[in-house]
Amino acid sequence: TLLVVVVIVAPTKAAHGKVEFLQAAKFVIFRFRVDVWWYGLVLVVRGPMLSIPAVAFTDSTAGQLLAMTVVLMVGFAVQLSVWPWKTPLVNLLDATINMFLILVLFVAALFVPQVVGTSSENTFTVVGMVFLCMLMSCVSVMLFVVAAALISRGPMGSSQEMSILTLGKLPDTTDLASKFQTLAKIATQMTDAGILELIEALAVYDLRDLASVVTCLGNKLGGDMAKSLRSTRRATPSVGISSRELSASLGHDRGQLGDSTPAFVEL
Repeated sequence: TLLVVVVIVAPTKAAHGKVEFLQAAKFVIFRFRVDVWWYGLVLVVRGPMLSIPAVAFTDSTAGQLLAMTVVLMVGFAVQLSVWPWKTPLVNLLDATINMFLILVLFVAALFVPQVVGTSSENTFTVVGMVFLCMLMSCVSVMLFVVAAALISRGPMGSSQEMSILTLGKLPDTTDLASKFQTLAKIATQMTDAGILELIEALAVYDLRDLASVVTCLGNKLGGDMAKSLRSTRRATPSVGISSRELSASLGHDRGQLGDSTPAFVEL
């Protein structure tokens, strides 16, 4: 319970600059990416959950293996969905270890005596039916989502996608545009060394996200500017802005910002 409270209040404490609190909670949050600071709870909970089956199913080896496999599978799914560790290699190794642990349990299950004809047969039959119903439910949801996507006929993966397909509401594009313009104005007031220092301070995944954003925006602009801004191999299919529209846009920006036009616009 105390760890749950620590994880919940950690973002608020960090926003208020509570360094002492962050130092005390370091053992829970410092190994993980800032946006997945809560993943330490998953590891803390997973340990006891892997020990409970040995106590809960003392007379059923098959039950122990099944429960442990479920715990590992859930943790594996969470780890793959958020990629929590700060270091990419650790993420890959963690996923690989989880995979092999699940395979070890699967192989161990092959040596377990059959439950057919025993008192556990009905229990495992019910568990199997529950898993099958969950599988069919997921397939039904997928078919519904595909049908809804066909009806909406919006560009796949675009900002016009339905919230159910994007797993939540997307950031407001108007707000992002306003913040991007503000950031561009601030960047023009910084020296090249200051910008370099700021970028070098980014974490691994943040640095890659920045490279992807720069490349994506460059592809949207099109022309020679896209080649100058390309930082990754990603190629987002898009229709580039025409040179006339780009020139008009840059001229409008110069009129609004004066001499504070972002340096990258001149590439």
